[in-house]
This record gives sequence, structure tokens and C-alpha cells, in this order.
Amino acid sequence: MGIFDFFKKKPVNNNDLIDSNLRINWDQTEDIGIITHFNGKPFTGICFSLNDNNNLDEETELVNGLKHGKSKEYHNDGELFKEINYKNDLLDGINKWYSDGILSVESNYRKGEEHGLHNEYDKEGRLSIQVNYKQGIQDGLYYKYENGELKEEGKYKVGKRDGLWKIYFNNGKLSEEGYYNEDERDGIWKVYNNSDKPERKVIYGKNKFEEVEKSSNSSKEPIQNENGFNRIISDDGSFQEVYKERGRFTKEFKQFNDKGVLVYYRERIIHNNVGKDKKLLPDGIEKTYYQDGLLKTKVSFIKGQREGLGTEYDEDGWLVNIEYYKNDENVAWDNNENMKLVLREILNIMDNQIPMMPVLYLGMLESLGYKGDWNEDSYYIISQSLI
Repeated sequence: MGIFDFFKKKPVNNNDLIDSNLRINWDQTEDIGIITHFNGKPFTGICFSLNDNNNLDEETELVNGLKHGKSKEYHNDGELFKEINYKNDLLDGINKWYSDGILSVESNYRKGEEHGLHNEYDKEGRLSIQVNYKQGIQDGLYYKYENGELKEEGKYKVGKRDGLWKIYFNNGKLSEEGYYNEDERDGIWKVYNNSDKPERKVIYGKNKFEEVEKSSNSSKEPIQNENGFNRIISDDGSFQEVYKERGRFTKEFKQFNDKGVLVYYRERIIHNNVGKDKKLLPDGIEKTYYQDGLLKTKVSFIKGQREGLGTEYDEDGWLVNIEYYKNDENVAWDNNENMKLVLREILNIMDNQIPMMPVLYLGMLESLGYKGDWNEDSYYIISQSLI
């Protein structure tokens, strides 16, 4: 049986085969340097190989001993697996990969390097990744899709994420947006709670998760004023920034560590002039921070007494405690309405997902008769509408 008769019996669609006047098995060739020879001469035609079942495994066009033109690879059942193009023995042109007969990857090459648009597809044939390459490196716009819906968009610069990036919820609404610099989150990132308005802002620097404020004056020189802004420097390099009116503290109070990072913030200071004891009382929002600038606690005061919700976070930014104050006492567990208020705030903060750490509040859910489910990332899911 001749070679041509043999191929007529292969379970490969004849339309997929490369036409040529001369087809030989790679085993009949000899490489001299990078040049493929047949019968002592640089070969022009098609070289092929067979798999263990004697079915066509691969076929490639050659010109003057170099890969030049189409090359195809097949699965054992004869289904096309890969279709690529060569020019002068280097990948050049559109290259395609298939899975179960469906296009899975389509990319462009130039002179052996990926260059141009690169697309990836899911099992349904829908676009899942689209990115641009320049000389083998990701460079240009990037899009990621799930089930045909846009999930993430941004751009690469010389292989690294750069500039504005956006991440979306499954419903298409914005989840996060902010900037990358040298493949690291940098500056202010807005985090949305499945709505059109940002729920909170996070500041990144050197890929360190921070909610951080630095002193507006890097010189850290002491400043004294009876009326207006003051800076008080400590021996260890930490300092306070406060405001005075007629020599008395008022307005904002800020404490910075020796690196200039905010570690304590109080919105206002008021003076209690009732009775013999004259005190400075916190009023408004009070925040404490870890030494690297990450938010630790947040609570509100009214004339020196805690009122409303108070939250606490660990060093990784996870919510670990939340309380509800009235007249400086935690009344979170006092009644169903208070518990519902606390749970709603947890859902707002955690994007409707309660992490495992504040497991104490799962007792609230149980006492109120609500049930949820753990997802694959160990989040406890419960609908906001239930509370």
C-alpha cells in the first residue's frame, strides 16, 4: 500500500490535510544543521508523523529544508488539535489551538515571537481572555470575561499591569477600580458594594494593603500657634498635628509614627466645662491604625460617649469585630433590631459575604432564624434582603 492510499484511510477530514506533490515521513529525513534533507537535498514538500495507532499525528510544510507554511497536529481520534504557521522556520502568522473541536486559543506570531492580538475561549466558544502582545510580551489592553460577561479590564505595559484597571460583579456593576504601577496596586482604589457608589476607598503603596494618610508636611518641623495649625514633635520622631483656638485644642487631632504614617485620628475635640473637672472629650469619628497604616478600629463619639456602630479589623484588613453603642455601652445583642442592624452593617462592609473570622455573629443569624451557606472561599453567604 502506498503512502497516498494509506492517508485515504485515515480518520481525518481530507479538507484538513495540507495539499502537496510530495509527502514523506519525518523518519525519512535527516537534519544537517537546521536544514531538513531528503535524499541528500534540502526538502520541499510535506513531512508527517504517525501516532501509535498509525493515524496521522502531525504534518508540516517545508521549503528548502525549513518549516514554511502550515503545520497541523491531531489527537489520536483524528480531531484537529493545533494549526500553526511558519515562515523561514519561525512561527509567523495566525496560530490556533482547539479543544473538543472548539477553538480555544488564537494568537498571532511574528518572526518567532507572539505579536498582536491573543484570544482565549471557553468551552462554549465564548471569548474569555483578550490581550495584546508585542515581541513576546503582554503589552496593551486586557479583557477578561466569564460566561460572556466582562469581569476585568485594564492594560499591560511591557508585561506588567499598568494604569487604570476595573473589576466587575457578575451583574456587570463595578466592583473595584484603581491604578497599577509596575504590576502592583498603587494609590487610591475604590471598592463598590454592588452599587454605583463606592463603599470605601483603599490606598495601596508598594503592593502593601494600606488605608493610610501621611503628614501634609514632610519636613516634620515643629509648629506652634495659639490659633490654627500645630505640630508637636516627640523625641522618638513621632508627632501630632492639632488645631487650637485661643490656645485650646479643637477640630482634628492626628497622631503620626516616626515614618509619617497616620496611626490615630480624632475628628473633633470638645471641652467639657461642666463642674470642677474640665476635660477634653472626643467627638465625631475616631480611628486607630496599625503601624503600617492599615485601619484597625473605627467608632463614633458624641460628647465623649461612643454612639452607633464600631468596627475592628485585623492586620490583613479582615473585619473581626463589630459593636453597636448607645450611651457608651455595647447593645448589639440586646434585641433583634440591634442584631439585625449589626448584621446589615457586616453585609455592607463585606460585600454581602460574612468571612469566617467573626464567627461570633453567626450566632446572631441562628438566633434570628436565618441560614446561609459556605462557598468555596469560606464565605458565609446570606442575602441582604433577608435582614
